[in-house]
Amino acid sequence: GAARAAATVARPDVGCLAIMRGLSAQAMIMFIVHENVGQIFFLHVLQGFESGSPQVALLAEAVKILRAQNVEGIACESLIVHPVDPCASLEALGFEKFERAIMRGPLDAPALMIGLNAQRVRAIDPSEFSAAAACLAAAYEGDPGSNLHREVATAEGALRLVESIANGTFGAFRPEYAQCAEEGGQMVSVLFGCEAVAKTGFIVQVATRREFRGRGYAKTLLQTAAQEFRRAGMNNIALGVTLSNPARHLYERLGLTLRKSVDAYIWRHRP
Repeated sequence: GAARAAATVARPDVGCLAIMRGLSAQAMIMFIVHENVGQIFFLHVLQGFESGSPQVALLAEAVKILRAQNVEGIACESLIVHPVDPCASLEALGFEKFERAIMRGPLDAPALMIGLNAQRVRAIDPSEFSAAAACLAAAYEGDPGSNLHREVATAEGALRLVESIANGTFGAFRPEYAQCAEEGGQMVSVLFGCEAVAKTGFIVQVATRREFRGRGYAKTLLQTAAQEFRRAGMNNIALGVTLSNPARHLYERLGLTLRKSVDAYIWRHRP
């Protein structure tokens, strides 16, 4: 709502640009720099003010400001309030498009019921967040998805992300929404979730170290998270996925379907 947007704009680390008509904003864009990567996370054009494509000017100015800060790259996901299309504008600014979507499914889907491998996973204690962050960073090392998730490019950045999830940045968090799988005394797969919207548990991150993939860890973690979401009174589970990611097929087998396009656009600094 308006109060939440005002609180976001008031944060000192958030940049905000608007096209005004008197004291009212016709269009607005918000951005932030995290781990030396710019993130454009909000673009809103009021209905009735699409004429003249105000998003073009806002995107161009926001990108100009971010590039002036010598960021390594800029990411923009099309989580747009009013359905304007940023594709042509961002491609003209040198961005590459990654097709992504939100997937959602019912928590009572049979495939999401906890399986026999439940003993392979456990909750992550806050004292273990550093180890979980190291696992998360290792899982993305050399992965094509690393271009979209620069916040987990290093263990230090991943730890800041994990702590922000636990602090409720992405939605209400409970300790049981952090789960891990271990093998040989080390974390090999981790999951962090939250309650992003009413009655829907959201998976912020689930990732497995490359050498331990194909052993069912991610599936068991998702089933365990689903069980915890059900206990908390949730009805659905959701997550974001790059359409070319093979993990999409796992999510489909668990009963999730594509619900909303949230394409991402990435610009990388090339010296």
